[in-house]
Amino acid sequence: MKKSKLTLGLVTSLLSIGALAACNEVTYADGVVLEYTDAQGKQVQFTAEELFGEQYSSSVASTDFDSIYEVLIRKYYQSGNGQQALATLKGQAEKDVQDIKDQAYKNANSNGTTYAEEFSKLLSSNNVENVQELYEAKLYEREKKRFEDDFQTDEKIESMRDGTVEEFKKSDVYGAGSDGYLVEQMPYTISHILVKLGSATNGEHAQATISESESRKLGQVIELLAGAKLDDPATASATRTTFGMIAKQNSEDTGSAEKYGQLDVMDRDQADSFINEFKFGIYAYEAIYNQINTDETKNAYAAKKTLHANSQKEYALTSKIKFSEDATYTDRSLAQTAEEKAELAEGEHYLKNYFTGTGAGANIRTIPYGAAVALAKEDVAKNEFKVDGTDKLMSWDVNGNSATFYPRNILFNKYFNDHKVAVIVPNEIPYNDSTIDNISGDNYTTENFAGVAKAEYEALPGFQEVEALGGQKVLTTEKGQVILVVRGGSSGSYEGIHFMVIDRSALEQYVRIDATKQYSSTMITETEYNEKKNSDNVNSLSEFYTIHTPKEAAFPTYTDSESNIKEKTTYVNQLHAPDNTYSANAKTLRDKIKGYNSNKDTFMFQQLVERGNINFKSNAIATSAKNLIESWIRSKRDKSVIDASESFDKTWATYIEYLTAQDQARERNAEGTQRLISETCAIGYNKASSNKDSATWADIWKNGGACYAK
Repeated sequence: MKKSKLTLGLVTSLLSIGALAACNEVTYADGVVLEYTDAQGKQVQFTAEELFGEQYSSSVASTDFDSIYEVLIRKYYQSGNGQQALATLKGQAEKDVQDIKDQAYKNANSNGTTYAEEFSKLLSSNNVENVQELYEAKLYEREKKRFEDDFQTDEKIESMRDGTVEEFKKSDVYGAGSDGYLVEQMPYTISHILVKLGSATNGEHAQATISESESRKLGQVIELLAGAKLDDPATASATRTTFGMIAKQNSEDTGSAEKYGQLDVMDRDQADSFINEFKFGIYAYEAIYNQINTDETKNAYAAKKTLHANSQKEYALTSKIKFSEDATYTDRSLAQTAEEKAELAEGEHYLKNYFTGTGAGANIRTIPYGAAVALAKEDVAKNEFKVDGTDKLMSWDVNGNSATFYPRNILFNKYFNDHKVAVIVPNEIPYNDSTIDNISGDNYTTENFAGVAKAEYEALPGFQEVEALGGQKVLTTEKGQVILVVRGGSSGSYEGIHFMVIDRSALEQYVRIDATKQYSSTMITETEYNEKKNSDNVNSLSEFYTIHTPKEAAFPTYTDSESNIKEKTTYVNQLHAPDNTYSANAKTLRDKIKGYNSNKDTFMFQQLVERGNINFKSNAIATSAKNLIESWIRSKRDKSVIDASESFDKTWATYIEYLTAQDQARERNAEGTQRLISETCAIGYNKASSNKDSATWADIWKNGGACYAK
């Protein structure tokens, strides 16, 4: 590898700020500048020559830091205890190089080029120029990973998770800190079911079309979730199918379906792998949940912690959900003035209406269960009707037999083709009973999206009153979890309708798991947790996100009333699965915690310095180098905090802009373009088809009629 790729160029940086103006004649090549002491007490010394090299070039602080880090790690594996692992690391690096050579041969055969051409491309992609440099780069990758893995013991990983690493706190020397993975990333455990909509046109918000099979499956999945009979959707099934089993049998996200719908942990940074509708649906629900459950007796943790305060506020202002400008995110009692209290009261009004779909600022939609019942019906899905007991296709010319006027597509667009988060309520719609809106003739202006409550639907086991939603009955799982519904994606493998539930909220610090109720969880106080933590299946966030497996002694357990030691329910083992699944889940959490903060290397560096593992010697070069690195760390951490907040807020804003454009596209306009087709037309399709001479229904289809394609 080129010498310039290993050296710091630090002297030039220091000279440029005058740090060595009075001592640049000093001979430093043989002097020790930095010492590193490993966990076993073995000391490795670094001279100025080793750190700075023989050639200097202009440098920036980030390069200086990375280079010090690299030189430190490289020398660690060349002396002392590190030598024991070096032979293994070299073997791994050699294999990495050989794999790249093999890939070059494969690429040459596939592309009709030469090995030299393809290998040159791969060298360039690895930022090296020859085989020796490639080997050095791969060796350093292996050394760095091993160094950090050895440094991050289980104890340190758990401390990073819980925010108890003292050196990770905010520092005047090193700048912004971290309160740990749980607080900084606010992880959620989520399950979902995906019904794909490959037939729907991307970006078509008002007149998209779906297939017969998509229509029936969408409706039937909702009927199953409600605990209804598929052949009688207003009657409860004798045995209700669990959300997990419905996911396993019906979800078209095959990866999560194998795990009964369970997804990877969703946290703030890694939520980018989730579609906007999905992650913001969770955050929107929690915005409500956080406000309602801030009573200390209900949730002391949520009363003190904020769910992405800046981003929540940005979304609130954009979507007319009002928050006070004061510190009421963390302590609502801080609102002292009458004006502030009035603003809070107004904000609560908006929040309470956020899920109910009533009043100003209602942005969480409600979807009537009757819409799903209609889509599941064979005649709607197939666009058929019966004449003398025989199925007949709609063969007569309704708007040129345009598919957008098929009942299934009219109903889909009206009730489901909306990218806002929604809940399903036990209401019927005009298509279920055309007398609801007194639809007749040209009367098509009344569009009741909420529908009307139906007693038979309300009696289904899936519809439960939810205190956090003002006592409204909504579709829930067998555990009582609210099922959120979103029309997700605009293209790709996640295009469709998502049904999602929060298995573990980031705002529930302590919960009790009840095995007699499908392992449902109930939020408890810290006092209750402390009283029961050794004798009941209660867990804290830290226990729930354990990095251990059931076979390890450190895995959370409790002793039941019969003196049996039992495993607590955690993310690792909440699904009954083989041991290798438990190991995979534990590894997922370890990796997330290890990489949860992009400044991890600076925190490690800070910890090594403050615990005496890294010691800059008392000379001008060492002192100046230390000051420069500290300054760079401060700026890097502070910038990352700002960047993360701006990026998250920008994503919120982009989503809101998308919803705004969608709503405009769904509105009727004078030109008759990009508009929702009235449900009257869906009702009239069947009526007119079976009796097209009827004046009551035929008139709406005539030239210039309510459902004529202008």
